[in-house]
Amino acid sequence: MAGGGLPNIDDFPRRLTDLLVLDLLNQRRPGLHDTLHLLGLIENEPAPAAGQSSRRLNWERFSQLIEHPGQIVNDVYGWDTDFDTTKFLTRLETLMRTEVMAGGVYPQSSTIQGVLGNSNAGLPELRYPLFQKGVTPETFASVWRHVHTRRGARRPEEGPCAPALSQGSQLIRIRCV
Repeated sequence: MAGGGLPNIDDFPRRLTDLLVLDLLNQRRPGLHDTLHLLGLIENEPAPAAGQSSRRLNWERFSQLIEHPGQIVNDVYGWDTDFDTTKFLTRLETLMRTEVMAGGVYPQSSTIQGVLGNSNAGLPELRYPLFQKGVTPETFASVWRHVHTRRGARRPEEGPCAPALSQGSQLIRIRCV
């Protein structure tokens, strides 16, 4: 199919299929939709380049997920080069919200920055509860898991790590691996 004045008309069948499948997944199985997005099998670009789809199913990555899963993580998040923490944590937070899990993405606290030796302010961290108990403020207790980013450290410690649990104002440090 060739189109005279319509850009990317040859992609129309694939783009229409992607749109229909992704709309169906988003409507009927939002948790699966967001899991596939986190895994990089779906792209959802709110502001795509001219002539590009805003939503796309990466059909070629389904087999790659089984054969070379690390390559997907490199392609989507830049795991081996410059890990895109914001993209990863945003997608993970979206999945958490879809599955009605407590927690979210917050700016890294000064305590965490000090523990990790981060000099950059404003780095994101994901926080989610491992345990919560109690009803009133006097009886409420919780233990939270924090997933952070280290910047300015030499590799392999630079990138995502999950070095801390917190209970109230106490921070329990766990080595980044």
